[in-house]
Formats: sequence, structure tokens, C-alpha cells
Amino acid sequence: LEQALANSENPESSFQKIASSIIGNTIDALTPTPTATEISSRTTKKVAIALQKTEKKPKLLVIINSPTIILVISRYMQRLGYDVQAITNGKTALSVVVAEELSAIILSLELPGLSGEDLCKMIKTDSSLSAASEVPVFLFSSLDEEELQKKTNACQADGYIHKTWKMDKVADIIKKAIVEKPVVK
Repeated sequence: LEQALANSENPESSFQKIASSIIGNTIDALTPTPTATEISSRTTKKVAIALQKTEKKPKLLVIINSPTIILVISRYMQRLGYDVQAITNGKTALSVVVAEELSAIILSLELPGLSGEDLCKMIKTDSSLSAASEVPVFLFSSLDEEELQKKTNACQADGYIHKTWKMDKVADIIKKAIVEKPVVK
């Protein structure tokens, strides 16, 4: 600082330039970098805004045998503007699939009453469920992804969601499926 002032014809303007530089760098250093939570929050808001532009709330059917997981998925997706219905039993889920107008289904492989894999096959191939066959179905499991992909192909699901994935990724997958395939009754 002393050297810059000594070499300058106008020490006052040199001091102002140096002080401005120091203050600017300090402000830059004090400006917080967005956290993963803030970035996720921004993604959540973008998805919610995109869904609000649709005429009707998309209806998501969550068929999972864990009340805790249902709660996490339901709350997150409701925050994004989805109408979420949750069921823990495969047989009960079948009657809802037939009766409701759905936008997408998240379906656990491990279900009491009727396995998720069998339920998915019925939804996708049973001629009496022809309208439901157009609804995107995503298998939900903790199986390794290679095995989960095989099961997805075997029962003609539209994709899969791994239990370890973050909710913003799950929301993006569901949103993309709904945008590409409109609500079907």
C-alpha cells in the first residue's frame, strides 16, 4: 500500500482504488456460496412453478409398504403441487388404479397382498386396465440398479426410482413423465 501510494502522482485516488479493491474482495469472500439445500430448494420451486402451469393437479399414486417412506415422498411431492394418494397394499392399489385418474405411479416391488412386479405387469398388460396402461409406472426399490433395471424391463414399467436417490431427482423423473404423458383416465 505504501509503495503504491509513493509511486502515484495522486495518492488520494490510488488509496481509493486500493481500498475499493480490498473492500470488493472482502465482500466477495463474505458472500455465501449456495448450499446444496438452497440449490435443491431452487429446483423444488422450479418444479412447483412448472406444475402450477398445468390445468389440473397431477395425481400421484404411491404404493409402498413403508409408512415412513410414504410420508417423506408424499410431503415432498405435495409441496410441489401434486395430489398424492398413498397405499401400502398391492390388492388395494389395484382397485385405486382402476377407479382413479392418475398422472403417475411409484410402486414398491415389496408389497403385501400382490407384489409390485405382478401389479405392474397387470397395469401394463391387462386389457381390462387399458386406460391405466398409459400411466407412467416407476418401480421403487433398494435393489442394485442393474437388477432393478431388469425388473423394470420385465414388467414393462416406465422406469425406476432407487431408494437412495434424493427427492429432487425423484421429482424431476415424475415431472418429466407427466409432461411427456398427459393425465389419463
